[in-house]
Amino acid sequence: MAIGITKALSNYDYGGGTAMEVLAVLLALAVMGLAWGLWALLAPAGWRRIGTTA
Repeated sequence: MAIGITKALSNYDYGGGTAMEVLAVLLALAVMGLAWGLWALLAPAGWRRIGTTA
C-alpha cells in the first residue's frame, strides 16, 4: 500500500493518494482495536491489571 501511495503522490494524484493514506490509517486502527479487544477478552486477569494503579 505504501508503494501505491508514493506512486499516486508522485504522479500528482493527490486525491487518490490521500484516500489511500486514510484507508491505511483506518486499517491500522482497526488492527490495533482488534488486538486490544482480543487482549481484553483472552488475557488472564493478572495480565490485564498490568499498568493500572490499585
